[in-house]
Amino acid sequence: MPAVLALLASLMWGLSDFLAGLASRRAHVLQVAALSVPLGAVSLVVLAVVLPGRLTAQAVWLGAAAGVAGVGGLVLLYYVLAAGPMGVVSPLTAVVSAVVPVVVGLVIGERPGVLAYLGMLLTVVAIVLVSMEPRHDDDALHQRVVLRIVVLAVASGIFIGIYMAIIGLAPSDSGVWPVTVSRSVSGLLILASALTRMVGAALPRAVLLPALLIGTMDSVANVFFRLAVQSGMLSVVSVLAALYPAATVLLARYYLHERLRPVQQLGMVTALGAAALLALG
Repeated sequence: MPAVLALLASLMWGLSDFLAGLASRRAHVLQVAALSVPLGAVSLVVLAVVLPGRLTAQAVWLGAAAGVAGVGGLVLLYYVLAAGPMGVVSPLTAVVSAVVPVVVGLVIGERPGVLAYLGMLLTVVAIVLVSMEPRHDDDALHQRVVLRIVVLAVASGIFIGIYMAIIGLAPSDSGVWPVTVSRSVSGLLILASALTRMVGAALPRAVLLPALLIGTMDSVANVFFRLAVQSGMLSVVSVLAALYPAATVLLARYYLHERLRPVQQLGMVTALGAAALLALG
């Protein structure tokens, strides 16, 4: 069950990231985040009340810490998804975000089986293969990979990895309250930043519906991830959840016509094999 929940989280995150990248090409990244994150936080509050779990002091401060890390990773991710090719920056961020919780999991004593270790290795290979983006002449502005985009994508991955690790360390009896507190803190920080920097800026109507979908999908993904780490190993669950670029890349392929090379197709197949090994391990 933890493996299934982690894969569902990766699917929801992949869909959310794709929509966030598109919306951030039509409006400022802060505008998109200022709409989507608070909307997601509201839906999480509802889920936290309905689902079993105790709101403890530890869940609150861990959730708040995760929220600070999460807001940095989220804003940077939306920015690089809008500024660079999604098929490159999304997998790069995913690889980095998977490393942090894996290291934390091993440090706290998790010892996955041999198949799980092999699955982790194959996951990294799969993400790298998927990220081998072909040259594309159309929409040249969003197809260039420059050092600044790479650095920001890595930074986004580090912040997201810290977020995942903290959520994984929250008390098991706290339900989804840690992610609820986290997204609430993230929403307040983003709103404050948006109000400070973008007073009077017009919000394109075209991003209203995407923002609602982004917030909802991100919330559902966070719930799936939280439920997965409650019953599974952080090191294994986080790697499975890091497969979210597969959904982003496929959507970019069919919607934005970002062509998939044979090596990227091999990466998709490798990702499926990695997921199976992690589930078995």
